[in-house]
Amino acid sequence: MVYLMMSALRRVNAEGEEFMRCPEKRCRITRDRGELRNSDAVIFSSRGLWNTFLPVYTMPTWRHPHQVWIISEMEAPPETILDWSKYNGLFNWTLHYRKDADLVGSYGRFERLDTVGNQSAKNQSSEKNARNFFAEKTGMVAWMSSNCVDDARRQRVVHELARYIQVDTYGGCGDNKATGCSDHQCSKHLDKYRFFLSLENANCRDYFTEKLYHAYDRDQIPITNNDAHSSGVAPNGSCIQISDFSSLEHLAKHLKKLASNATAYNSYLSWRKTHRVLTYAAPMCELCKRLHDGSKPAQVYADLYGWLANDSCQPWSICNYVRRLTEGMALYFRLIN
Repeated sequence: MVYLMMSALRRVNAEGEEFMRCPEKRCRITRDRGELRNSDAVIFSSRGLWNTFLPVYTMPTWRHPHQVWIISEMEAPPETILDWSKYNGLFNWTLHYRKDADLVGSYGRFERLDTVGNQSAKNQSSEKNARNFFAEKTGMVAWMSSNCVDDARRQRVVHELARYIQVDTYGGCGDNKATGCSDHQCSKHLDKYRFFLSLENANCRDYFTEKLYHAYDRDQIPITNNDAHSSGVAPNGSCIQISDFSSLEHLAKHLKKLASNATAYNSYLSWRKTHRVLTYAAPMCELCKRLHDGSKPAQVYADLYGWLANDSCQPWSICNYVRRLTEGMALYFRLIN
């Protein structure tokens, strides 16, 4: 039996449930710090490390030589408030959304139906293929966000696009603030839209969150500011990348064409014939397998900050935060006035 300790803010299910569907099931996960000395791996949330001034998140003072320490973070570097350089020479593995992490986690993923043994999943996909998605949608473009001063300046994109096409905005940054829910919880409001602005708060390598996968789950065409096709995250022809257009005006013209052509619109949903979307993908099966087979060589990250900073976006710092906040608030008030 392999024991894991979750030293993080994130809660986990009852012990053992995470591994029920894994090929290698001989693992158990716990948040009981009393099990630390019995654990083969310890997972630390970077957000938990940021709160090290609180006694509940103090770092262990002792570890087994064979114990694997893993640092976990699913937010983009500009949103990660932690000096990673303080932990050089301490962690063995990274659990991150980036593809070059030791354990790759994601907010979702696509699964080919020919690899799914579940006949029910295939039947559900066949039913969706027979539907006319175009006929079920009446709205044009929707966006939902509560982070109004993000690194990617999404509000500027939304404001500019709204000059050429109808864009309904929800959440703390939008006009329809009374909904008070996330994009996944707000399906009753968002389901009707043909297009959803799946705009990430930072333009970082491999960074795609629930905003993308929930749009797919709602049978919409996502509009992305990170290149989902180019990165291989999404099936070709299933979303619209802003970078493929010379301007937002040209993007709006393309959206209007799709909104007036059922065949063209439904073609973006043809991925349903070959794939299904999962709205969360944890790497726990891979973690359990590696702990048992011992194939992962012993290693320590001597320059953890260097690994994180090897990206298309900048890590969090006081200077970057103040700059982003100042510029973002100026833009926010300029757009709402």
